[in-house]
Amino acid sequence: MPKIIDYEKRKEEISRKALSVFVEKGYYNTSLADISERCGIGRTTLYRYFKNKDEIFQFTIASINEIIKADLQSVLEDENMSFIEKIKVLIEKLFKGYKNSGMLTALIDYRLVARREKNNYILKKIQEGMQGINNALKHLLNEGISSKEIKPVDKEKMTITLYALLESLVLNIPIDKVSSINEHLKAVNILIDGLKL
Repeated sequence: MPKIIDYEKRKEEISRKALSVFVEKGYYNTSLADISERCGIGRTTLYRYFKNKDEIFQFTIASINEIIKADLQSVLEDENMSFIEKIKVLIEKLFKGYKNSGMLTALIDYRLVARREKNNYILKKIQEGMQGINNALKHLLNEGISSKEIKPVDKEKMTITLYALLESLVLNIPIDKVSSINEHLKAVNILIDGLKL
């Protein structure tokens, strides 16, 4: 009796494994053969789910954006935390939660590549996910200022600063072999605590 395979579940599995190849080799150095090998399937089977590498990449970016969106929403809706705590949790969750999968590293890397290559479609899709993070940070700053928990600051500039801090962690922690992730997050939290009124 043939094995029944859930088509969408299999696509997601291929996407997750493809992401690890994209992170390791970079988008342009990744081939369909690399992806099919990582998935343990032949290229013919891979073609049943995706037409080409671009389609796999686009599906992967869309999946990452959905995961990030759901995680942002869960933090924003948590009524048991202050706005400062939400900012800390958001940065920690995005950093720690996606560190092992390489999701944020891939988004940052591909945003830079797409910008250089003038690939507007990929750049637009990547920026959608990153804009969601920026919007969440700006919302938390706005609400925190309105509730007199956070000092009145330029929300636009502070949002850019907090996002840049997150990107810096994502890109630089793998280089720092001495310090632990938690030490870096403690330093970030000291900076965020400086926003308290």
